[in-house]
Amino acid sequence: LILDDRMVDLVKEGVDIAVRQGHDLPPDAIARLVAVSPRQLVAAPSYLQVHGKPRQPQDLARFDYIRFAWLADGDVLTLYKGDRTETVLTQGRYRVNNALAIRESLAAGGGIGLCPLWLVQDLLDSGELVRVLASWHGQPQPLHLLSPSRRYQPLRARLLLDYLSTQIALLPGYSAA
Repeated sequence: LILDDRMVDLVKEGVDIAVRQGHDLPPDAIARLVAVSPRQLVAAPSYLQVHGKPRQPQDLARFDYIRFAWLADGDVLTLYKGDRTETVLTQGRYRVNNALAIRESLAAGGGIGLCPLWLVQDLLDSGELVRVLASWHGQPQPLHLLSPSRRYQPLRARLLLDYLSTQIALLPGYSAA
């Protein structure tokens, strides 16, 4: 079991199966889309009590925004509501390179963030976080299972791929692809 956020070379490193969140996939891997996680704006109630609530997407420019450090769009946030799209230039005191650190920063009242529900569903359910601008959302985050090739795939790897394909979509914050 290798726990790493970097893109691994499946063949070179002898990896039978990789679980990958997001849209960037290695070109030489077999990818199976198994689930998606909606992305919602969230914040701690304590943060919103002190700073107020945004009423429309452009208001987010005045709030502390917590984001993943290596996003290709930088501080630009794109939100969707039906067929409408809004782009906002956000600002924040810091950027974070770890999903769990973003989660903890939001729960501690550090600002507003756009998170996949797999990361924060339990905090929303408990009330530690609440949705912000609930009718707006980000692009859903896909989850793929990657494998090097079906040609020489061990039976145990094929069985695990099939099992994970059915079980991941049942987890909180995910839905079937």
